Order: sequence, then C-alpha cells, then structure tokens
Amino acid sequence: MSDRIKLILSPSLTHPFLIDRATLADLPRRAAIEPTKSAFKAMLTLLEETFSKPLPTCPPGGLIDPPVAFYSLIGPLSHAALGAAVAWHAEHDAKWIKRATDALAELARWEFWRAPVHLPLPADLTTAHTALETALAYDLLYDQLAPELRRNVQDAILRHATAFILPETIDRQWWSWAHDGNWSFVTLGGMGAATLAIFPERSGETRAAVETAAGHLQRSYDHIHPTGSWREGHGYAIYGFSYGQVFLDALANAGDRRLADHPGPAALDDFFLFTMLTPTRQVAFGDNPADGGAGPVLYRRAALTKRGDLQELTDRFGHGGPMAILWRDPSVTPRAASFDPPSRSWPDIGWTIMREDWNNPNAVALAAKAGSVAGGHQHWDCGTFLLASHGVELVTEPGIGNYSRDYHRGKPLIKRTIAHNCLTFDGSEQPPQELRRSMVTQFVTRPTFDMVKMDLTFAYDHPRLRLYNRFFFLMRPGLVILVDEVRGETAHHQYIGTAVESRLHTSCDIQLRTYDAMFTRPGAALLVRPVVPLFTPGLGDHGIAMSVGEHEGLQQRHPDTTGKLKHLTMRSDTSYDPTLFVTALMTGGSAADADAKWARVKVEARRRRRVEIYHEGQTLVLDWGNRRWETYWHMHPGELPKVEQATISGPQG
Repeated sequence: MSDRIKLILSPSLTHPFLIDRATLADLPRRAAIEPTKSAFKAMLTLLEETFSKPLPTCPPGGLIDPPVAFYSLIGPLSHAALGAAVAWHAEHDAKWIKRATDALAELARWEFWRAPVHLPLPADLTTAHTALETALAYDLLYDQLAPELRRNVQDAILRHATAFILPETIDRQWWSWAHDGNWSFVTLGGMGAATLAIFPERSGETRAAVETAAGHLQRSYDHIHPTGSWREGHGYAIYGFSYGQVFLDALANAGDRRLADHPGPAALDDFFLFTMLTPTRQVAFGDNPADGGAGPVLYRRAALTKRGDLQELTDRFGHGGPMAILWRDPSVTPRAASFDPPSRSWPDIGWTIMREDWNNPNAVALAAKAGSVAGGHQHWDCGTFLLASHGVELVTEPGIGNYSRDYHRGKPLIKRTIAHNCLTFDGSEQPPQELRRSMVTQFVTRPTFDMVKMDLTFAYDHPRLRLYNRFFFLMRPGLVILVDEVRGETAHHQYIGTAVESRLHTSCDIQLRTYDAMFTRPGAALLVRPVVPLFTPGLGDHGIAMSVGEHEGLQQRHPDTTGKLKHLTMRSDTSYDPTLFVTALMTGGSAADADAKWARVKVEARRRRRVEIYHEGQTLVLDWGNRRWETYWHMHPGELPKVEQATISGPQG
C-alpha cells in the first residue's frame, strides 16, 4: 500500500509559487553580482546557441539508437525552456517569452518523455528531469502563456509524470520504495513538483498524486541517518536532493511546510563538506564521481542555513545553470570550512574521513570505507581507502565505468576488489553478494592522532579466513600507519596459511627502491614502507614482495587518468608470515621531503610480535603476542624507554 500524507495547501494558490516570489523579484540584482553574473552570462550564451538551431523533435515512437541518446535530445529542450524563463525574470526581455513558449510547445508535443526501451520502467530519471524543468518554466511564465499552451503543458505533465505517482500506480515503480537511493529523490521530487505546478488548475486530477509523492518522499528523507550520511556518497546525494529540494520548497510556498522542516537535509550539510578529499576532488568510493564537488542545491542549503562554508564550496566549483542563478543568495558570505575535531566517522555507512587540519592546504586527508557491497552504485571494495596530501590525491580509486547491464552486475574489472586498495587471499576477491558487509568497530579522534578499526571478515568468502581487521592510524603530522590483522584456520592462528596480496592504486609515478616504494607527482610524494613483514628482496620466506602493475581499458570517468591506473602490489607468498601486516605511508612535498620526514621516525621490534613506531612526540605500540592472538594498540606520549617491555593490556578506547 502506498504512502500518502494529507497536505494542507492554500486555497488561493496562484503562479508563480514553485520558486519563492521574493527571489524572483530580486533576480535582476542577483544576476548582476558575481559569481552569479558570470553564470548568468554563460547561460545566455548557451540559450542563444540552442535557439539558433531548430528545436529537437521527438523521434518516431521515441526510438533512438542508442537509447541513452534520448536524453541528449529532450534534455537540452527542457533546459532551454527553464533557462529562457529565468532569463525573462532577470531581464524582462520579451524575446525570452517567445523562446520559452516555443520550447514548451514542443515539449508538450513529444510522445514520450523517456526512451521506451531504456529499462523496463514506465517512468525513469529522464521523465523526472524533463517534467521538473518543464513545470518550472510553466510556473515562472504562467501569466505570459496562452490558455491553449497552458492546457497542453498541463496535459503533458498529467500524461508523462502524474500518471506514475498516483496511489494506484506508484507501487509498480521500484524507485518509489528505494528510499535510500538517489532514484527515489529524483523521480518523486521531479514528478511530484511537476504535478504540484498544475495543482491550482487541475486539483481534482493531481491532489492524490502530489500527496502520494510527498508521502513517499517523506519516507526517503526518514532514511537519512541522524549522523548525516548517504551510502551512495556525496555526488549522488546532491543529485537526488536537488529534485527533492524543489518539491520541498514548492510545498512550503503552497502552504504546507512539514517536509521543508524535515531534519534530514540539514543532517547532511556537514557530510557534503567532509567528503571533499582535496579542494577540487571529493571522496570517490564506488560510482561516486571524483570531480562533482558541489551542486546548485548547496546554494539553496546555504541560503536556508546561512552557512558560508556551503556557499564557498559551491562557488569554488563555479556551478551555473538556471537553478544556481535562482538559488544563490548573495547575502550569505562565503567562508572556508573548518571543524573541530577535524575527523569524523559515519558507522551507518561504514565511512570514516580523517583529516590533519582543515586550515593547512598541505595536510593529510584519508578516507576509509567499510559498509556493504549491496546497491547498484557500490563496488566490491570493503576496506579500501583514499589518501591525499599537498592538495592532490596520492592513493586513488579507479572511478566510474560506463553504465551497462554487465557493469551493474559487477562483471567489469573496475568494480572488482583487485581494482581497489584492498587485500585478496589466494587471489580470492570479495563476492558481489547483498549480505556481504563490513563495519566500523572503533573510531578514536585525538589532537595528535586519529584511528579507525574496521571488521572486514564477512566481506570475503575465503574458506580459511577466520578474522580480518583493518586499522588506519593518522599520526600528526603527515604519517599514516596501515595495519591488516588476519587470522586463518590453521593450527596456530598466528599463521594465516594463505597468500596475501595488497594493492595501492595511484595516478602517481611509482619507483621501487631497496626497502620501499615512492609515489611522486608534481608538488607531492608518498613513501610506502612495509614494516611487518619487511620488504626483503631475494630473501624468500618471511618477507613482502613488491611489484608495479597497471590496469588498462578501465573506461573510467576519472579526471587524473585516461583509462589506465597504476598499482603497487605487496604480496606475501609464505604460509609462515605473522598475523599482522604493517605498512607506513609518509607524505611529503617531494620525494626528498618524504624521505627526510621518514628518517626522523623510529621503528623498533621489541619482541617477535610487538612493534613501536615513534613519530613527532608520540609512540604507536602494536602488540599481537598474547594468548588470544589479538592485536592491541596504544598511543603513548613521548618515546618509550628501552626497558619498557610489558604487553599492552588491551585496545585503547
């Protein structure tokens, strides 16, 4: 049975109301202030180009090869209709009314607002995109439209959008119940707002659909975790919430503020800022794009919350288009983001982002992912991580592949474990099974260090794997210690009885040296030093073998690479290596800088199963020589004296 909430809408609702009227009245002034001025100029240039050519018409039967090209026809048409409507409110030039009405008339004539063969869905994302932009243009220019055109647009919205969010039809759409995915927000927000736009004229035909879309969307907002996170990541959250925000605003302007006051969107504001790994790149786990950064909806969030850090983030990426022009409030003063403590963990999705210092452009930022492999935009990458320093990414991910049925089934290399910064056991990768997941079991943040521990045991399906924990320690300044604790089903749990392989992917140049490897790129470097077991070339057992490889043909959308990605492989082939693998990652502005910093680090093996790592006034103690064969850790202030040999009693919490 579909969700539906009874809305209290104004009985005297008049157009325009999807966008606040005060915003529209202020638009001429806003369009004259940077950066909106530049965005507005760019939009006008694009509009002139679009309207200089014949407007696209619907292909016969909606069929086009390939089907994904359907949006490349209808998308610019609806975008031009909305852009021209915004331009008219900013300039009051009658030519924009003519152009907008031409685009609206053509949209109303289209037989389909989606490719009929694009997935077995009666309505999809293209439907929502087209419906929302058409409705916004209709609402903004309502008083300027001829009665016949108004009626034609209303009929088109009823046919292409409203029909699929009615109580009797919405349950047939899988996206109406996918409350924790971007599809839910895009479709419900887009088609809901479009239907609301024609409510004053067609209330009898639209009320049930608007209330049903609002009810389902409320359930989707309820799925935002109180800690503020989104499992698909930064980019997909912005994409989905852009459509939801229009619907929320429109409902509030129409008289019902219940969804507009929902706490879910505000809970995500920090998430959008924390997930910026560098000033220009966001955390790119799974299909989340690395270079999306921000979106116009963050202008709206900044306007609602008066948060200058959201304003600054969106300004930095120079987002334009009609919604950016409508949503950017010039009264909000941009400011750089800063949080104390600087690191945060979201255990509900298994993400942790640790940062040295928000105010230092050269500081280390590390993002680690546990969570699940379930969902169309996930990769088989539990335990992977990203590392940035000096404003660039040093340990990276392969990015997004080209969407296809095989891609979403996990067949391409780009989704597999070996294309991520993870471990494999005897070549066994993480299986793409819904119930396979991992979790954050400990997170500690202190002024001098941060740490996170993830239980990755159940992300794998290896018959001899009994336990796998991965630890990340960020020791300020500049040092990351990666610890992999593995136990197998052998007679002694200190031996894993299997070959273990770890990969670190990068767009840097990689140089193998006698005892370590160096990643370099202009302005930054990363020293990778195996601590336990040691990298002992030529000695055979009880050592790590390192090699450099490259993935090719990844077909990725990743700004640093062109279908290729290098990786450093660290492999232990012996069944007699210890349960613990410790790798030090030292950042620097250059290879010489990283080497100089590492030279000041002191590493000492006190006993066979105890390691101490001293760095800048603190010592990380790792001890796994106890009866339970568990790894205990402790961060000790200062350097430990030589006589202190006691086993640490338990993990620090």
